[in-house]
Amino acid sequence: MARQRRHSKRLVEVGGSRYHTVVPGQDVEPSKFEVRDLEFISIVRPDERFIDGETMRQRASELHANFGIADGMFILGHQEEMPKDLQDHIVLAGTLLRSPSDGHFVVGILYWDWNEWRPSFLPLAESWTGKFRFPRIKVKR
Repeated sequence: MARQRRHSKRLVEVGGSRYHTVVPGQDVEPSKFEVRDLEFISIVRPDERFIDGETMRQRASELHANFGIADGMFILGHQEEMPKDLQDHIVLAGTLLRSPSDGHFVVGILYWDWNEWRPSFLPLAESWTGKFRFPRIKVKR
């Protein structure tokens, strides 16, 4: 089941950037999780080289990996629990934002910067490749 999206107008500042506006109705409720309970799955299937932004966001929802900006900030606050060998880009597809500079749609990402995870944004129109991963709560068996 897809997580419900919040409808309030909010501004987001990450990493000292100018404020990005959350697109109304395009922000999931924060998840309840522990970082150590996450797995990081590829956004592309084995037969794909890349996918477009809308497909990427739809796939995040289908795979129960629809984490938003609030979830990303929680992960950053507990990054010592992140897998040491993970150095891909983590996509926070559950929040769609509008860039303050050009008005384009963007999504949040977390990226590895040599010794720590950092937040940033990428255009939704990006070609989303295998270097991007979704965070997802591990299924308990």
